[in-house]
Amino acid sequence: MKCRKGIAVTLPTTPARKIKASKVKHTGKVPVAGRMVHSEGSIEYAFYTLVRHDPNVKTILEQPVKIHYTDSNRKKRHYTPDALVQYHDATKSLLVEIKSVQELEKHGEKFAERFEAARVYAQAKGWEFQVLTEVQIRGFRLENLEFLAPYKQRVVSEEQRRLVLQQLISWDEDQLCTVQLLLEQLASSNAERIRLIPVVWHLVAHGLIELDLNQEITMSSPIKFTDLEV
Repeated sequence: MKCRKGIAVTLPTTPARKIKASKVKHTGKVPVAGRMVHSEGSIEYAFYTLVRHDPNVKTILEQPVKIHYTDSNRKKRHYTPDALVQYHDATKSLLVEIKSVQELEKHGEKFAERFEAARVYAQAKGWEFQVLTEVQIRGFRLENLEFLAPYKQRVVSEEQRRLVLQQLISWDEDQLCTVQLLLEQLASSNAERIRLIPVVWHLVAHGLIELDLNQEITMSSPIKFTDLEV
């Protein structure tokens, strides 16, 4: 879900369409970037859950804009994408439509004109438009971020933090380091290793230890120290 660089522009601050409770679709609320975001459907809920763990996300707005366009039969239409994401860095704001693979396969032609209208609209605003499915949203990254979330809030001592980081900093760059190997170097007993595992996950959650979040997290996961200030 990376985007190209662009300039900052004024973004809408209130939804263009409000999501109502439904007996058919799964609706819910997810805290993202300081506000409660309303979701419509389980894939949307998963998307907002994924986004809430991205420290680069500055703001997000559901149902952000109503796009008016004329279809191929010259009929006036309007369409509201699912979300608009703004980032802290210079990354272009992302206008998002969330659909299941099944929906796209079944109604691809029906959606084509509205998606093209959204791309044109986004380009004029200096944003980027993307259609995302459960394939991009669900997976190891989402599972891993959910796993790490409690450890990000966990309190660890400065002594434990420095113990783990200094061991990792001193690791030979030519030698593979995994979670298990690091713990074995840090402690000789299983009890002590178990005590230090939450410290490792805490540091991963805060970005001080680098780990591929797009792969399943295990004790054999390769890790390394990131170039953040200790």
